[in-house]
Amino acid sequence: MSDKKYKCEFQGCGKEFLQSSNLKTHIRSHTGEKPYKCNFDGCGKEFSQSTHLKSHIRIHTGEKPYECNFEGCNKSFSRLDTLVSHMRTHTGEKSYECDFDGCNKAFSRLDGLIIHKRIHTGEKPYECNFNGCDKSFSDLRNLTIHIRSHTGEKPYKCDFDGCHKAFSVLCSLKKHTRTHTGEKPYKCDFDECDKEFSELGHLKSHKRTHTGDRPYVCNFDGCDKAFTTLSNLIVHKGTHTGDRPYVCDFDGCNGEFRRSHHLKSHKERWHTEEGQQRKKKSEEYTSKLLEKEGVDFKREHQVSFSCNGGTFCRIDYLHINKGVIFAIENDEHQHEGYPLSCETRRMVDVKSVFVQDGNDLPLVWIRYNPDKFCKGKNKGKINKKDRVKEIVKLMGKISGKLPPLSIYYCYYDTNEDGSLCILDDPDFPNELKSITSCIN
Repeated sequence: MSDKKYKCEFQGCGKEFLQSSNLKTHIRSHTGEKPYKCNFDGCGKEFSQSTHLKSHIRIHTGEKPYECNFEGCNKSFSRLDTLVSHMRTHTGEKSYECDFDGCNKAFSRLDGLIIHKRIHTGEKPYECNFNGCDKSFSDLRNLTIHIRSHTGEKPYKCDFDGCHKAFSVLCSLKKHTRTHTGEKPYKCDFDECDKEFSELGHLKSHKRTHTGDRPYVCNFDGCDKAFTTLSNLIVHKGTHTGDRPYVCDFDGCNGEFRRSHHLKSHKERWHTEEGQQRKKKSEEYTSKLLEKEGVDFKREHQVSFSCNGGTFCRIDYLHINKGVIFAIENDEHQHEGYPLSCETRRMVDVKSVFVQDGNDLPLVWIRYNPDKFCKGKNKGKINKKDRVKEIVKLMGKISGKLPPLSIYYCYYDTNEDGSLCILDDPDFPNELKSITSCIN
């Protein structure tokens, strides 16, 4: 006979407890009652148990009373159960084992095992109750984080001077903090590789450059491409679907991108005063270098046609030499943040306008990157003055019978075999690849 005399009367439950106080706490899991409220300014969070409130308050106070006593480890925690889990990282203890056939995973915490088993069962008991949202989750923490996408709540704030960023999850704050500290705790352990990373995911992706592992495989019919990261697979799938989910919302701009950081770069460089000032400063410096090399050019030459919602495009430096038109573009940061599909279309359209105007001289585009670039796995080491000198030498050599349109990417990233990385981009037209070259 059970010694537990306090029984839950909610339908379908029937749990029993030794103490009435434990039953009262349990009943709140059915009623949703949260009588314990945080009274810190701007917080107001509520909890079903007083112990949960006490743990939460330590987020505000920074108190971490539970200290690890392993030699050389000075970590401390706001909760006892977190300390217990942490100590298992020293002992290696994983006493909770999955009993599903063929699965030998083990965990240091019981809740980790429970959540893991839902991968096998497909159970997602935690449902979002916001109107129109039907998402559900196997882990309560993931539901809590998801709800913040509806509420906009960002409880984890950076406390570095002058930084006002805030985040919806603690791990994002930790990653962000490393941008201030420069900490890179994740080190590659392959022989003769000394690379370090601020995020574990970046280390895992990097290690695949050593192992050759490409676990993310495209499942479109007839496509057998595989990738080292999930994000690269998602971007690749956009080449099949045409999906460009990241859209610029500035008036008059219809820039669309497959990667979120390309949209971010686009906005910073093209739609902010600071970005425009940096661009102008870089262009002026390139002008001075070209002038010093004796290049006669027309600055900011305009060609009238519709481009990306505008009525004209602008060529940074137009130079004519030995019966060849050179359109030199100052592509800061390899023109990241500018839609490649628009860039390539623009080069073709400018040639068409020249021909329509009766100018059939060969057109050579010089796409000059004055910023960082990589040659395979190595960083390019050539200063801006020497880069411009090499470009001037190139223009001096180009003459004779040329195709109507040629493109040179100068000091752009290249692969190990010397080929341009930009040619691997699905937005780069196949018909332009045969007339595209690089100098590095």
